[in-house]
Amino acid sequence: MTDFSDIADIEQLDNRYVDKVIVYVEGDPDEKFYQKLLGPNVGHCLELKVPPTTGNEGVIAQVAEERPTNPKVFGLLDGEEAAMFGGMGQFIECEVPIFEIPGADGLLFLFGHELENILILHGDLCEHISDDVRMHELGKLAVEDVEGMLRHLKQRFFAAALYKYTAKEIRRAGSNCKIIDVGRFQGKVTASSVFRDIRNELVAEGVDWALFRTTLQNIIEQVRNRFEGEGFEVARRSTEMVRLADGKQLLNKMRSHYNNTGRWEGHLTKTVTKGQFAVDFRALLLEKTGANA
Repeated sequence: MTDFSDIADIEQLDNRYVDKVIVYVEGDPDEKFYQKLLGPNVGHCLELKVPPTTGNEGVIAQVAEERPTNPKVFGLLDGEEAAMFGGMGQFIECEVPIFEIPGADGLLFLFGHELENILILHGDLCEHISDDVRMHELGKLAVEDVEGMLRHLKQRFFAAALYKYTAKEIRRAGSNCKIIDVGRFQGKVTASSVFRDIRNELVAEGVDWALFRTTLQNIIEQVRNRFEGEGFEVARRSTEMVRLADGKQLLNKMRSHYNNTGRWEGHLTKTVTKGQFAVDFRALLLEKTGANA
């Protein structure tokens, strides 16, 4: 007979005895977004939940606590968290909506840095921005011009993300290194000056800069090897850099450039749900969790 004293809360009790897959996600926005991608017809076999402690650490802790007694409990993390599990190789090589990392039991990872990368890549962002104008401005902003701006800005937030991945890799190895605040790249300053400030701050805090630089170079080399090994043309390289960039900050930078009051996410999400990515995401999540829709 089950010892109910071993169950920490009513959520665990519900998860254990309700015959469906439970997938923990990092926060309320993630739950709402992924539910839109899954659609209304999976509720009988799969449920998305936000753990009591939000964020990646909350998901990891909740899965670690529940999964030993309930193999139907999973966690879905942003792709950037792959660095914390030695999975940068799998992340860089990923070509499907969700991937796994050997040894990360019960944890699934998104193909992009975070959900905003999906909005950018599969929500027709540039077309939406081109149309997000008043009547007298129709046709004034060409899609091609918006695409050019996205290509330009993605360089900044791809490079910033590489620093973030590097910090996570170093932390995984047991060294102390704060996670890079990519929001600081929003300002009207050169990326090189921000990188210089980050270096000075990390060194002042005792981070081994030689280790940081070597780790960063290793990640860059993995990306370069994939691009060259797969023979990616310029357009494909650009798409991959957007996938690996800090999506939230890239989307925010596009918003501040074109329309600070633009509420784009709902429109972009609707577009994503109508495309092939949503179909593939749903099928893969059901497959990897063993849920039977």
